[in-house]
Amino acid sequence: MPIKDHCAVMMVESLGPNRSKFVWRQYYNTVGLFLKYAFPGMMLGLMNQGMKQLQQKLGGKDGQIHKVM
Repeated sequence: MPIKDHCAVMMVESLGPNRSKFVWRQYYNTVGLFLKYAFPGMMLGLMNQGMKQLQQKLGGKDGQIHKVM
């Protein structure tokens, strides 16, 4: 991977009965100038694949990552 110092934080926030919000934060430093701008787009696709796998294992509605900064 073109990153270093990677840390992923996953949290589930309760929104009421039978409702929750899953927050998946990624912290990293990129290696190289080009990847500083290209990697967030690449990460979006990878994280959406991960969300689909989590939904299949845990159940619930399908989720989607909307933004990587």
